[in-house]
Amino acid sequence: MSSLDKKNLAIRIAVAAIGIPSLLYLAGAGKFYFLILVCIAAAIGTREFSKIAFGNGVKFPALGISVLICILLVSIYLDKIVLVYPLALAGFFMIALLALRAPLELAARTLATSLLGFAYLSLFCFWILIREVSGIPSPDYTLGGQWMISLFLMVWSCDTAAYFGGKWLGKHKLAPRISPAKTKEGAVFGLAGALLAAGIIDLLVFNSLGLFNLMLVGLLVGTVGQLGDLVESMLKRSSGLKDTSTLIPGHGGVLDRFDSLLFVAPWVYLYLRWIVFNV
Repeated sequence: MSSLDKKNLAIRIAVAAIGIPSLLYLAGAGKFYFLILVCIAAAIGTREFSKIAFGNGVKFPALGISVLICILLVSIYLDKIVLVYPLALAGFFMIALLALRAPLELAARTLATSLLGFAYLSLFCFWILIREVSGIPSPDYTLGGQWMISLFLMVWSCDTAAYFGGKWLGKHKLAPRISPAKTKEGAVFGLAGALLAAGIIDLLVFNSLGLFNLMLVGLLVGTVGQLGDLVESMLKRSSGLKDTSTLIPGHGGVLDRFDSLLFVAPWVYLYLRWIVFNV
């Protein structure tokens, strides 16, 4: 490992030592604390996506979309699901107006990129849905926090295992055009890391969630989550970006750090709602 790699690793560890306990505490606390965290993350992520859009020659309505996403998050938290549909329509309307004002040769690209951005950033809503999922079948508010904490831990374990597995044993490129550093061996280690984390969570942390459920969520994290990482890398490479921002030292931006979690969260929510809580 080069001196630069060692320095970057030290920075990543230092940031993680502060950030991980804070995120886990807020996920466990829930209520407005976690809502505010997700709103801030979504607003920053919207700003970061505007850089991706700009790199593709598209002007993205970051402020308007950021406001809409935050209102969506609050509506979901307050269980005002009926507001989701008009808010989504408002987003489509805003994007359509933006595309109409764009140069004709950029109209289709503006419309497609902006719709993609709105849909992608709306995935933050599933963080709130997972955190509040325990309110569906029972008054036990801690269950949603336990699931959110478990999901954070599995995603981070997957990322860490994939990183070191790829560094030490990686020989076969996974998607060289999209992310040259990622390897098939690293992906296998990532899946193993997520499943191992699921087992440890059941053994030492939240055994009331059920080993089978945790392992299945770990499988989702190790597959769908890593696909989400590749999708975000593809979006960055298309606009010539290495990282969406330098907000988190050693980790990049919000979208860089939480790309896997964004992608896997809808699948986990649907599994919890339809299978675990059967509603």
